[in-house]
Parts: sequence; structure tokens; C-alpha cells
Amino acid sequence: MACCGGQDTETSSNKVSSVEEDSEKKKDYGPAKQHDLNFKGPMKDRSCTDIICCAIFLTCITGFLCCSIIGYARGDPIKLVYPTDSFGNICGTGAYSDKKFLFFFDLLRCAQTGAAVVTMGCPTPQICVSECPSTYWTYAQTIFYETAASGQVSAERAKMLCKYSVDPYSAAKTVTELIDDEDCAAYYVKSSPVINRCIPSIFAEITNLAADLVYLDGANNFTVSDDGGGGVTGTALSDGSYYLALFYEAREFVELVYKDVLAAWWMILVGIVVAMAVCMLWIVLMRFLAGPMVWATIIGVFVLVGFATYYSFDTYYDLKKLNATEEYGYSQAFAMNFSYYLNLKKTWLAFGCTSATILALLILIFVFLVKRICIAIELIKEASRYIIPMQLFMLFMLLWGLNFIVALGHMTLAGAFASYYWAWEKPRDIPAFPLAASVYRSLRYHLGSIAFGSFIIAVVQMIRIVLEYIEYKLKDSENRVAKFIIRCLQCCFWCLEKFLKFLNKNAYIMIAIHGKNFCFSAKDAFFLIMRNIVRVVVLDKVTDFLLFLSKLLVTGIVFTMAYIWFKGNITYFDSYVTRPELNYYLTPVIILTLCCYLMACVFFGVYSMAVDTLFLCFLEDLERNDGSATKPYFMSKGLMKVLGKKNEKLKDPQEKVEPKKSSKTAKVAPSDTREKRPLPEPNTKGKWAS
Repeated sequence: MACCGGQDTETSSNKVSSVEEDSEKKKDYGPAKQHDLNFKGPMKDRSCTDIICCAIFLTCITGFLCCSIIGYARGDPIKLVYPTDSFGNICGTGAYSDKKFLFFFDLLRCAQTGAAVVTMGCPTPQICVSECPSTYWTYAQTIFYETAASGQVSAERAKMLCKYSVDPYSAAKTVTELIDDEDCAAYYVKSSPVINRCIPSIFAEITNLAADLVYLDGANNFTVSDDGGGGVTGTALSDGSYYLALFYEAREFVELVYKDVLAAWWMILVGIVVAMAVCMLWIVLMRFLAGPMVWATIIGVFVLVGFATYYSFDTYYDLKKLNATEEYGYSQAFAMNFSYYLNLKKTWLAFGCTSATILALLILIFVFLVKRICIAIELIKEASRYIIPMQLFMLFMLLWGLNFIVALGHMTLAGAFASYYWAWEKPRDIPAFPLAASVYRSLRYHLGSIAFGSFIIAVVQMIRIVLEYIEYKLKDSENRVAKFIIRCLQCCFWCLEKFLKFLNKNAYIMIAIHGKNFCFSAKDAFFLIMRNIVRVVVLDKVTDFLLFLSKLLVTGIVFTMAYIWFKGNITYFDSYVTRPELNYYLTPVIILTLCCYLMACVFFGVYSMAVDTLFLCFLEDLERNDGSATKPYFMSKGLMKVLGKKNEKLKDPQEKVEPKKSSKTAKVAPSDTREKRPLPEPNTKGKWAS
């Protein structure tokens, strides 16, 4: 017994010493929250915070709106859609309504500016024409016929493309003078309209791109020459039109996608409604069956990723057996034909390897985090009890999409969820209209704090944009040291942005609860997190991961349904529904998938904010209270059960010990609706002893 007793003493002393060491470490992050009998959630008595930041923000917003109004009033948005000639005229509008296409006098000059031609334009005269050239022409041809006619103006001048104010039939200038003065184009070749721009379309007819272009006009051969008299080769034309063609063909691809959207718009709308219904159904089921739904999500993700792995490798082996050629054609690949990539064995092999890797990682994650998942499920259950009324509000917040609005949304939801958590007897003690009250507090008192936090994020994002621009400028540089430094800075600021977003989100939660300014709340949230860093790193991230899996599963379900339908694998409804002919059947599939993911982010984003708020309240609850009769936990019984916590019961529930009278005795709020229990006596300084 003595040995046993000695071992127990030694073990207990070791535990005490370890606890003391942990306490010493936690002191670096400030004292733990103390019990306060009057604390029942978001503070009602608060004052305005960060007023200067609010004033600066409103001033900047006013300036931004003024600039936007002036820009819209004096600008011309039509220029972003229709081509504009060298004189500022918009092709296809006004006096040029019959001339919808833009013609470039000399495409060879476009090669001089390289990729910058997309933004700076091609340094050659440009005019609007009614149609793109359908044949070859060079000014040498007109000179030949006029020379043969003893210098008389030839009818061949009718083929010349000139500026609007220039009359090619005028004898005041020779053909050579018209070309030298850039009044008329020196040549043109067969072209096709690409986004209303005339781009050469002759490359399939050219056998030798390096040779001068020669064409037959009657019995005479003519070499296509530029305004300097040099021969025009297929290679030169290709170089001159490459960047333009690349840009305009990408826009043509967008046009085809747009046509697909118009053709299948009603199906896309039906798909969006189905996606919204799936999200809403998921949210409702999470309200009543949070535990089973989380496990169903996990199993569903395993099934989805497993099926993707099987389907990818199965398709890969089928293509391998068929000896599918990978030389599908350069033009198809350049035209962004999805079928080209989907017919490659390597594509499906890459899909299969990626899916298999994700599946293996998921298995490892769930093997080691089963216990944490159980705690995360309890947090999700708590969030599920007060989630439905937030959906419309968050949908509205998504439309604004700015950092300031996101921060306002975070703070509003945090205040509403905190009111729920700190209500002693739910739902009786939950304030009336907690969401509206939280909106009022955020707008009335904390606009400055929201502006401060969003300003910090905006500054970091601006720095990242500048670094991206510098990297773009250095892409052709040989200075590897500079490139390395820029990439290191990009990595650092990316990490900084992620950290600040995490810190800001928790700071907004503390502001919503305690009503302090941004800096104090950020410090308070940071210290609270650091005092409970193990729980934060594991539990909070596991919860976020489970919500991400829910978004992934909902999106995967909608993607699978859309893919099977638009690919034509489902023929049962063909007699009832006319399937539109599409250029790319993946167009509506991708649009539906993106819309579904965005909607899932909106719906589950509310869950994420609820979990983060309840998690901070949960950490503060653990610090303020110990489960005794005088310091009971506010957390739900389900959460206490998972954590191994419990509230002590009073021997006599009707007994209530009043505090001793003192001139400085702290007052107990008359609205305190907690169960009757003994109260601690105040100390000599008038504060409740903890």
C-alpha cells in the first residue's frame, strides 16, 4: 500500500508540475478569462469603435463613387464590345452601321509589339469595312495595269482599301504615293472575321510559309508586297497575326460558349434550381440529422472519389486497347476543343492518379482523426440548431462581395450565434430578433472596426498584385536572384493574407461579443486561440474540412447529374425534352458546377461562421467556468458529453444563498434566468471571488 501510495503521490506531483508549466506558458498570452456572473453573451452597453477608420472609409467610398459616375458618364462601354478604328469610330454603330468589321492595313507591324498588341493595339491604320477581303491583292498589281495603260487611272483602284476621306480614283496622287502616305493599304489577303476583326485565313493553302506569297491574276503572277516593297511571306503574316489571332480566337471560343449558354439556358436554370434544392435539403437534414449527415458526407466523398478513380483508369485502359491516337490535330487543340483532351490517354491517366492520391490521403486523414471528427460533429450539431434563418442574409451578403461587406457579414453572424451560445436556457433566453439586433450593433457601433480590418486585408492584397506585376515584368529577365526574391515575397504575403483573414474573422467575433475596438479584440482573440492552440489547430480545422467535404459532395452530385445528362447518356427523357445541339457539351456542365459550388459556399459558409463563433465561445466558456454549481458551463449537454465535462447539481435546487451585503457589492442582473444556485460571496474589494 505504501508503494502504491508513493506512486500515486509521485504521479500527482508530476501532473501538478506539468500543469504549472502549461500555466506558465499560457501566461505569455495573457490571463485566462475570469468568471463573470453578469456575462450572458454579446454586450448591450457599448460605444463606437475605430471612428477615424470609419470616416476615412466613407470618404474613400464617396471618392470611388464619384470617379465611377464620371467614368460612366464620359466613357463609352460599347467600345469594350465593338472594334474601334484609328479615328475613334465604332464599327457597326451610327454612320458605320453597315461596316461591322475592322481591317488592318499592315498586319506585319503587329509583330513589332508582340503580346502587347492585345492592350496597346496594332501600330497600323485601321478602318471599318463591310466585309473582310475574300481574295488577294497588292498595290504592285494596280501599278502594273496603270503602267500598261500609259499612266491612266485604272479601274483596279476599286480594289484598294483606303481611309474614309481618301478617293483612290483621284489623279492627284499615284498609287505609290497613296501607299507611302498610308492613305491606302499596300496589300490584303484572304481573311475571316474573328470577333469582327479581319484575321488572315490562308494558312491552310500555303505549302511553304517561308516563301513570298504569289497569286495568279489572269495570266500574270503577282508577289504580295508590303508598303516598303518587300515580299510578304506566310511566316511574316503568321507572326503578325499570331497574338491577335490568339486573343481573338479565345474570344471566339467565348462566343461559342455564349451561344451554348443561350441554347441551353433553361436547362442551366433548371440545374441551378436543382443545385439550390440539394443545398437547402442538405442544410435542413443537417438541422435534424447532423451526425448521420456528416458521416454520410464522409462516406459519399469516399464513394465519389473512388468512382472517379475507377472511371478514370477504366477509360484509360479502354483508350489504350483501342490504340487511340494522340495526334488529334493542332487546329482542334488550338481551338480549345474539349474532345481533343478527353481523347488522350494521358488525360485520363492523370485524372486516375490524382483521384487515387486524394483517396489515399482521405483514408489516412480519417484513420487518425476519428475522435476529433466526433467533437466536430457536436459543434456542427450546435450550429445546426440556429442556422436556417441566416441563409437569405448570407445570400444577400454574397452579392456585395467586398472585404468590407464580408467582414460586416462575419460580425453580424457572430453576434447572432454568440447570443444563442450564451443563452442559459435555450430558446427562452435567446434575445428577440438576434440577427436584426446584431446588424444594428455592427452598423451603429463597429463600422470603423470593420473598415479597419478590411483595409488591412486590402493592403496585403494590393501588395500581392504589385508582386504579380513585377513577376510578369521579370519573366524574360535572366536575373534569377530577383525572380527568387519575388517568389519568396509572394509566398510570404500569401501566408500573411491567410493569417490575417483568420485573425480578422476571430477579431470580428470578439467585437460582436464584447464590443471592444479592432486591435484589442484581435489581441484578445489571438491570445485566446494561443492558450488553446492544440484544440484550434486540430478541432477547428477538422470541422472546416468536414464542411468542405459537404460542399464537395453536393457539387459532385450536381456535376455527375449534369455530365450524364448533357453528354447524352440519359435517353429516357428525349421523347419529352429536346436536347439542344451544343458546340461544347461541357459548357453547361461547367457553368452548373461552378454555380453549385458558389451556392454551396454561401450555404455552408454560414455553417463555417457558426462553428467558428461557437468554437471561440466554447473556448471562453472553458476558461470562465469549471462546471461547478457557481460556475456552470454554458455549452450543450451533447458537447459536454463528448468533452467529458459536466455541470454539478445542487443538493437542494430551491436553495439560494444571497451574497453578503456590502457597499460595493456587485449587482446581479435581475434578468438572470439561470437555475437557482448558491452565489459566491464578494471579496473585500467588492468583486466576486472566482
